[in-house]
Amino acid sequence: MQNQGTTLTIDADFGRRIQQLRKSRGWSREELAQRLKRIDPKGVGVSSRSVARIELAQKNAFKYRSLDLLAQAFELELEDLLTPPST
Repeated sequence: MQNQGTTLTIDADFGRRIQQLRKSRGWSREELAQRLKRIDPKGVGVSSRSVARIELAQKNAFKYRSLDLLAQAFELELEDLLTPPST
């Protein structure tokens, strides 16, 4: 397991995948942010503004902790969240 302070750079399609996963569950950005806060042991999560920045590809460097929270929210393994779907 990687150090949770590690920052990872993600491809540009990652934001679209996050948006697609969120919308497929019928969640707003705010609802996703609330879920992330609830599952974060520190109670911080990821803000709805940060979710928007991720989806709009305005952010491509992420702390491991944030990526892990996203994977948990979508009930995916982190590797599956980071792997682009095969075409």
